[in-house]
Amino acid sequence: MANQPARMKHVLYFEGIEKGMVLNLTNFQRIAQLCGRDDTDNWKGVQFTLYNDPTVDFGGKLVGGIRVWVPQQAPPGMPPQAPQQPPTGPGTPNPDWVGENPPPPSDDDAKY
Repeated sequence: MANQPARMKHVLYFEGIEKGMVLNLTNFQRIAQLCGRDDTDNWKGVQFTLYNDPTVDFGGKLVGGIRVWVPQQAPPGMPPQAPQQPPTGPGTPNPDWVGENPPPPSDDDAKY
């Protein structure tokens, strides 16, 4: 494996945040679905929600990870459903917050 060339990955940068987010295939595909195109040059200005998904696995182990939330849409010909919310639970950041160091959880966020 040492002789294989390095693989290039997409890095997503957010307005006002210096550090970028390396996109795995799942998150790349979810953003492309939201944008309606996989041409990353046309992704500027698109807004979406990131959340912590504790079921993300890597190397056969559950390690958790960041996911892009894609709201489910009704199939053609079906009435639209009530708006859905991104997943919540222990370790899930506030979807309205953006930055590197999340604020400490409030008593409302505590799960016992």
